[in-house]
Amino acid sequence: MAQTIKKSLVITATLFAILAILTCHPVSFAHAQNEPLRVYGLGVINECIIDLIFDQQIGTGRLIYLDKTSNNMVFGEITSATLESGSKVNISGSYTTDDNISRTFRASVEDLGKPGKGLDKFSITLSDGYTKSGIIDQGEIEISY
Repeated sequence: MAQTIKKSLVITATLFAILAILTCHPVSFAHAQNEPLRVYGLGVINECIIDLIFDQQIGTGRLIYLDKTSNNMVFGEITSATLESGSKVNISGSYTTDDNISRTFRASVEDLGKPGKGLDKFSITLSDGYTKSGIIDQGEIEISY
């Protein structure tokens, strides 16, 4: 039963992400100097769906990552985000697999222009050894601080 519910949530999240990607417009987040770090992203990279949000002021965030070709799914909590440069943030966190195994992930995002399609970058490494990286095919990553 729990497996069926989780698969339904995956399908729903995928549909919402696809709808958002198809209808999204670049969004600009105004911010003042010395504001808390915020990272927003929604996009597609190599047929993988990415949806992430992190707000340093709240101290947490979430990452949804779906790889249709390998069936890797992450519904994770972002516990750390570090600004590496003005356009690159490294994030890390944890998630639980369908088999109820706790795992961790590390990812990096780069906001290299607006719109992000063909410019912004995303990479992810899971604690089970899975890795994927590339340029955003559709969508946008926004970093503000």
